[in-house]
Amino acid sequence: MIYSNPSTTSTDYSRETSACKQAYVSLHSNDNYKFQGITYSKYFPLDWVTSHLDGTGPHECDNCFIYGSINDIFIGYCMNCARHDYDCKRGHGFCNIGYEDIIEEDFDNSATFTYLKYFDMSDEDIDNEEARLHILRIEEQTFQDYIDAYWRETEACLQADVSRL
Repeated sequence: MIYSNPSTTSTDYSRETSACKQAYVSLHSNDNYKFQGITYSKYFPLDWVTSHLDGTGPHECDNCFIYGSINDIFIGYCMNCARHDYDCKRGHGFCNIGYEDIIEEDFDNSATFTYLKYFDMSDEDIDNEEARLHILRIEEQTFQDYIDAYWRETEACLQADVSRL
């Protein structure tokens, strides 16, 4: 079944040709975008919007439309589609509105820890988070440099002791 989002008023500029699907997305409030009547989160990958597998996504799957949306904004696939159709490569799937069923051994593919990590944060908060992560990376590199220097000195001392024998 195909759903539309009645709460949005921006024009949908999408069209499909026999050669390929061309997506003309329109910006919506807060930089979200709209495609074929569905408003997508600005964080949802644009290339996925035009490449839903048959039977998946908010246009063709009731569960995706219901569980994968917050306040009429699509954020991710339902658990069934995410796991069975996309093998968790596009998130682990939402099992309730706003709740992803995260597989602990696979954070790298979780929607919550990848493309949605900044969802519901202000631009200032995102900038602060990026700055904090940059500082942590520098600190981590500094610590790694310290460890590397320690092991180089230790190895040099051990080689000096061995050469005395």
